[in-house]
Amino acid sequence: QSIVAQISDGDLLTTKGSFDIYIVKLVPATASGQAAAKKFKRLILNPAIFNSYGHLKWENVKTVPSSTLAEYALSEFVIEVNPDGTVFDPKVYKVSSAPDADSGERRWLNITAQEFESLGYDWDSIYQINHTEAAENFYTIKPPLTYEALRPAVEKSKVISFSRPDC
Repeated sequence: QSIVAQISDGDLLTTKGSFDIYIVKLVPATASGQAAAKKFKRLILNPAIFNSYGHLKWENVKTVPSSTLAEYALSEFVIEVNPDGTVFDPKVYKVSSAPDADSGERRWLNITAQEFESLGYDWDSIYQINHTEAAENFYTIKPPLTYEALRPAVEKSKVISFSRPDC
């Protein structure tokens, strides 16, 4: 049985030699046309944030090959929720940090739902975070991101291939 088959939704993953721990989200394929399951990972920024989630346990962190971790799309999108799971702040934020860093930055996505989708972003990639993680202690608040600012970065990351007509 491969290690990939042993990974479940909500598992905690790291790679050998890294301090970074990710929580994975598995979204199953649906009958409504989504052919394949989606696999996301989100960085848990530091031990204080990790410990603020009562259900996360250090002994449950699985060390996997970097190739396995690479199979999961990095999600940097979060929304703040109350302990009962209801939305506290409906704004979607982009959070990011350098590898093996314990601090990062948070930026509000000041865009419409239509713009979110037109940028190729996936609603399933949004993770719910608690009040502790959403506090200003861990993420430096940076100016909001607008559609105009995000569009060039997304377009630059898309691979464009051209086919030459046969002569």
